[in-house]
Amino acid sequence: MQPPNPINMTKTWFITGCNAGLGLALAKHLLSQGYQVVGTVRRPNSLADLLQQYPDLLLEVILDVTHTVQIEAAIKQAIDWAGRVDVVVNNAGYGLVGGLEGMTMDQIRHQMETNFFGAVAITKGFLAHFRVQGGGRFLHVSSVAGVNVSPGGSIYSASKFALEGMSEGLMKEASHLNIFSTIIEPGPFRTDWAGRSLVYAAEEIPDYEESLGAFKSYLSQADGRQKGDPAKAAAAIQTVAEAENPPFRLPLGEAAYRVIPTKLASVAAELQAWERVGKPTDFDPAG
Repeated sequence: MQPPNPINMTKTWFITGCNAGLGLALAKHLLSQGYQVVGTVRRPNSLADLLQQYPDLLLEVILDVTHTVQIEAAIKQAIDWAGRVDVVVNNAGYGLVGGLEGMTMDQIRHQMETNFFGAVAITKGFLAHFRVQGGGRFLHVSSVAGVNVSPGGSIYSASKFALEGMSEGLMKEASHLNIFSTIIEPGPFRTDWAGRSLVYAAEEIPDYEESLGAFKSYLSQADGRQKGDPAKAAAAIQTVAEAENPPFRLPLGEAAYRVIPTKLASVAAELQAWERVGKPTDFDPAG
């Protein structure tokens, strides 16, 4: 392995949901190059192996992103340890799948608290730090589901649509301060998302089997067989974070580059088809 680049020692990444999936893959990738990483996890010693390998480069922080007090403490702990944080990755999240009617309001609220409000709180907590130090990068892990909704994914997609809306607004508000936001939109990757991390609606209503059955069957069959390689995703994410002019969106994987253009073409076609109805609804010009 190449020795770490000394320049990288001044770069610190803060990654939520670092115990598995893309978060863990990204942490491993960065640590191998000599970056400092603050990895948040919900259970102590989740990163024990990495801590043993990189004791001076990795800080494990206990954080449930649905707890505001923990978020404030985690941000302070990270800055106190590293002196500065350069890149924040809002990665913590999970999938909720099933018919909307069968979901409890508690399930729906927890999905939004984790996938959206947690990311908002993390982002707000770092903005002042980024302003003072002259800039920083936010990477918000969305999904191809943040553009295209599958049957059974209404609330999961709602959480990602909200995350993307927040990210776009922030990009327009803060880019002049050298604070940039990029949305990461993975397709199916070989993580725990479709396996042990997935949560299903509390009730299955037979009337929805026609629309939901195929998607739920796909998820069970795809788990562990997805084409997406988390290690390659980590390298792509690093490339974007270090780009002088980073993109606002980075889809990841072949499926994302197939699904997203199809959705956008469908939206454009529908706009054109119904323009004759929707467009002439302004006040008539003054006569």
